[in-house]
Amino acid sequence: MPPSLRDAVVDEALSGAAVPFPDHGGLRVHPHPDQVYRPAPDPSGAPQPPGPNRFDDPHHHYPVRYFAEHLYVCLLEVMARLRANADADAILLHMTPGLDHRALRDLVDPTKSAEVEGFLATNKVAVFMPPENAPVGRLVDVFNPDLLAALDSHHRIREQLCRREVVDAYGKDGTIHLDGSLIRNASKKVGRPVTQEISWLLIDVLHVRGLRYYSRHAEGEEAVCWALHGDVPMHILPAKSLDPTNDQHRSAVQRVADQYRLPLPARWM
Repeated sequence: MPPSLRDAVVDEALSGAAVPFPDHGGLRVHPHPDQVYRPAPDPSGAPQPPGPNRFDDPHHHYPVRYFAEHLYVCLLEVMARLRANADADAILLHMTPGLDHRALRDLVDPTKSAEVEGFLATNKVAVFMPPENAPVGRLVDVFNPDLLAALDSHHRIREQLCRREVVDAYGKDGTIHLDGSLIRNASKKVGRPVTQEISWLLIDVLHVRGLRYYSRHAEGEEAVCWALHGDVPMHILPAKSLDPTNDQHRSAVQRVADQYRLPLPARWM
């Protein structure tokens, strides 16, 4: 099937995958929530490596802005980098007879405490609302079964699916097909080129304005997240610093700290 017809197959599946942006808006936690990351060109003219995030444009044609529908999930996404090193924990457990996982949780790394405190002190929460009387544009659910099947047949996506590390991680009997679990669990080590190529095909080639997906750190509808083209117009409500006296902020931070085994400053307890 010629590439143009493969694009048309995916384009046809988009109507059934269309979803609206939530009326209550999307949340972003960042020191400067209104900013959109745009990689600076290399002075030497060398090609830039792909961005680190799930649906970043691998070819640097457009920026992507990420949102969650719930503060807890928003914090799960951005605080994931603060988690303890699982490999280091395993070595520590092996080297320390009698130390169990509960005891390991009680070991507080002072550098980690300072890192968590710095994060909470510098980050802000902002709500992004779709502007009134200004359509956001076409948004799609990348977990829609018909869209997944159409993407699975596209030559650009299949090229990335057939990477050896992806087949080894997600394949069965040497074959692999695109499904929601691969998109959800794609990491920097395995699968990120697949999700980024999906982003490029849908956003840059087929002019979709945003993607609805699920965080891999949460479950159910609470896990819904969004990746929108950075130029989609949004109304940004005034950003608020993370505040331990705000019940919603404190509750969400505590849930994430419990899940990730992170030490919290006393005022956040």
